[in-house]
Amino acid sequence: MVRCTCCNADDHLRENCPELMIPKPKNFPPLTFAQRKIIDRVIFDIFNTMRIRPYYVHHMSLLCRELEVYLRRFYRSDCHLSLFGSAGNGFGLLGSDADICLRFGPEVRLEDIDSAEVICKVAEVIRKMPDISFICEIPHAKVPIVKFRCRNHDHLEADLSLYNVLALENTRLLRTYSKLDRRIHQLGIMTKVWAKNCEIGNASKGSLSSYSYIIMLIHYLQRTNPPVAPFLQEVVPLKRCREPVIIGNCDVYFCCLEDLEWAVHNRSTVGELWIGFLDYFGTKFDFTREVVQIRQTLPLMKLDKGWQSRPIAIEDPFDLAHNLSSGVHSKTMAYIQKSFIQSLEKFSTLSVPNSKLNHNAFVLYA
Repeated sequence: MVRCTCCNADDHLRENCPELMIPKPKNFPPLTFAQRKIIDRVIFDIFNTMRIRPYYVHHMSLLCRELEVYLRRFYRSDCHLSLFGSAGNGFGLLGSDADICLRFGPEVRLEDIDSAEVICKVAEVIRKMPDISFICEIPHAKVPIVKFRCRNHDHLEADLSLYNVLALENTRLLRTYSKLDRRIHQLGIMTKVWAKNCEIGNASKGSLSSYSYIIMLIHYLQRTNPPVAPFLQEVVPLKRCREPVIIGNCDVYFCCLEDLEWAVHNRSTVGELWIGFLDYFGTKFDFTREVVQIRQTLPLMKLDKGWQSRPIAIEDPFDLAHNLSSGVHSKTMAYIQKSFIQSLEKFSTLSVPNSKLNHNAFVLYA
């Protein structure tokens, strides 16, 4: 009996499975001026409505400082807390949790401590902290964390983990990209909202993380003609040598804004770049051979990384052995690519309404 190993149907083989078939690219006419304006407005509206507010990030910072003071007083005097992730990388959405990294003094390494024991002790201490509630420690997870909520800071929810030092550097890197050009910031928020709306942005359910989509976006913006974003890990300021910055056995060097000599010559509208992003990953990028990466100008092949067996490969900018998309299977990958193609078609062929468009109309185009 013929049976598909993807969908279990008995009328075709895997290579002919409809769920793995990617539609052939279509040729769309150039966007009209009215279409470009309406896509710009959708993106502006989503950016202004859905991005995390500065006051919310301020609450996160206050919570982090208050928690650090409390832990130093009642646990260890060398506790040091830092925000990472959406709270600090420039691409946070409304309702984002606060991701907090706990480290001890400079002489203490992660391998010197019992992570599960520390997480349990931290949970025990903060249970006595005023306005902290719903405390749940998960000491034996792959990444041990303490989850909790703070009533005093707009009922903010937070996850505290240990020595997530590469995440701190990734946060700095993405924050630098978000500040390079307002369009990068706007497109990052748009991309995260789009992925969530299309139900393709949850890594815990076998899809891609929002972080992966931001890497994909930067990858594309580095390769527009002319480019919108530089390769910060390749840029070396004049009269300086490129010296590695090693943290956790990884080189985390990148050129900071203060040292960057970069002029943006790309004058595309944010809407035109959005269409280009959908087209690039919907019809142009070779997922079978190439790795999505933002580290170097030259293409990087799956073969070079030993990642040929995965349907998609996205390299972490610093932990080069980490494929951010390793949990994505062929069926999910096909659905993700179809989402790019379907959204490309809807945005490229949208009709111009007579009434004012707001972000609620976005569901019509995703």
